Amino acid sequence: MEWGSLFHPVVMGVLVGNALIAVGGALVGTFAVLRREALFGDVLAHAVLPGVGLAYVLSHRKDLPVLVVGALVVALIAAAAVDLLRREPRLREDARLGIVLSVSFGLGIVLLTALQRQYEPQQMGLWRFLFGQAAVVTWADVLLIAAIVALIIGFVALAFKELVALSFDAQFLRALPLPLRWVEMGYRGVLVCAILVGVQSVGALLMVAFLVLPPMAARPWVRHVKSMVIGAVLVSLAAVLMGVWVSLALPRVATGPVIVTAAAVVVVLSHLFAPRRGGLAQLWGRAARALQRWDEHVHKALYRIAEKEHSEPWNRRRLAEYRQQGVSKGTVVMLLWLWLTGSIRWHPGFRWSITEHGLKKAVQVVRRHRLWELYLERFLRVPPERVHTEAELIEHVLSPELEEQLEQMLQYPQHDPHGRPIPPQWGK
Repeated sequence: MEWGSLFHPVVMGVLVGNALIAVGGALVGTFAVLRREALFGDVLAHAVLPGVGLAYVLSHRKDLPVLVVGALVVALIAAAAVDLLRREPRLREDARLGIVLSVSFGLGIVLLTALQRQYEPQQMGLWRFLFGQAAVVTWADVLLIAAIVALIIGFVALAFKELVALSFDAQFLRALPLPLRWVEMGYRGVLVCAILVGVQSVGALLMVAFLVLPPMAARPWVRHVKSMVIGAVLVSLAAVLMGVWVSLALPRVATGPVIVTAAAVVVVLSHLFAPRRGGLAQLWGRAARALQRWDEHVHKALYRIAEKEHSEPWNRRRLAEYRQQGVSKGTVVMLLWLWLTGSIRWHPGFRWSITEHGLKKAVQVVRRHRLWELYLERFLRVPPERVHTEAELIEHVLSPELEEQLEQMLQYPQHDPHGRPIPPQWGK
């Protein structure tokens, strides 16, 4: 299949319609993720089915505007039912949502099954709202979808600050004399609208994934809500493009599930390879911190050797004694590491001495350790016999600025709680 097939008028209608659906879903889905209301969105998505069935029973028409009106009414009733059940304190939130979801979904299946048994040719297309049928979006549908998405974009643009604030501290804002009730109602309304236009693309069963996955894919890469919204829109558009292309290349593959699968793949890749909060970055950070702690502990052993041996060469037994590990392969690894990092130099007869670089680093580590021990003993009243263990946890994260503040608070001390000298700053 060639990429030029995407520019066929029929295919362009499908692509534009689903792209608009993706934009609306990404905008609303971002706040659904931040507000942790994904299950509420799933309730509304399943409430679309009985709305579609009732709209067809009353009108005997399969036009999208008619079905959207019926779905909108029933979705709003479902949202009101959830709010009504919240007045019952003995029910947990997940139980309330589960009751409305299961009842509305069961009613929808009953209606569609009953219509199917009547052998009405018109009603056969109603099942697309359950499983989705993105490939049948026409240019006539695009006009209605564009109007609904324009409404969503307008509301999000006007109430963006309020939506962000409600997403992070809703209880505090509700206690203030602000007209937030209209913002909450507007958010529920645009959430319903995004679901209404989305179910015909990916279906009621996958709609919540279509809302949640793009924001989840964007979240590890960003720090601000605006960036998260933009990233979610880009992920949604990429997933739609992939879904339409695959459905053209493989005609028997449904477009909606491919769209959701593509978004899920992006989520996995984002959570693995994001530079700050990705899984691999966090794993690398933990490994780097562990290596730093080990390296600084080894340099503390070098400092103890320097205190005893001064500038005389020493063998690996001395390092093993101060590291309290015995003469083992671990000592050989430590010596190799220190030699590769330039902290020690080799002498004939397998003897070693500390370089200026190694001594400087050892002094910095020991200085932070002993200053923090003294701080724990003086200000936090930690007994001297316990300060060493506590200082082992903090010494690796003390910055030069905090080290200087500690020295000022302690009035430039000379000895730690054990009477050992605190080395001065290197070069002083």
